[in-house]
Amino acid sequence: MSEGKKKERLGKKRGGKKGRKESKDPSEAAAPTLKHMRNPVLVDEGSRLIVKCEASGNPTPEYKWYKDGAELRKSKEIKIRNSKKNSKVQIGSAKLEDSGNYTCVAENSLGKENGTSTVHVQSSAPEQVSQCHGSQLARTHRYEEVGGKTKPMRGGVAPGPGGACPQYNSQKVKKKEERAS
Repeated sequence: MSEGKKKERLGKKRGGKKGRKESKDPSEAAAPTLKHMRNPVLVDEGSRLIVKCEASGNPTPEYKWYKDGAELRKSKEIKIRNSKKNSKVQIGSAKLEDSGNYTCVAENSLGKENGTSTVHVQSSAPEQVSQCHGSQLARTHRYEEVGGKTKPMRGGVAPGPGGACPQYNSQKVKKKEERAS
């Protein structure tokens, strides 16, 4: 066997170039490639929201963020941090209206690639379901803590004076008023 064939065979046995994947040369020019973004992103209302985008490319990609198609800009509430390898959008205290599609666009002179994460900000208000007396109608009531007391949230269904069924309670009050007169 020739010397060249022996070396080639030894290279294969030892995991030489032919037996392994070639790693890309970091100095080689390449369009941006995004890693898969987390999807969906679930966060509780009032919690910190972070959406992250990771990309590689040469030259180093620049990042832009969009929420539901509109470009995001840094502000008091929205922080955007970019590094060579990734970009993050951070919202310190998430609100329900922060829910939506967050799109990251990584771009360099050779091209661009984008990825989207769907963010769901979940209400932190506890829910209670009550059954109205003799009725098939179940209502959802949302409550919040205000000054150490649990009160119905604005925009939710508020319980009547005698409990969680306003229609039933108002009929009950009318009957009592009729008996008293």
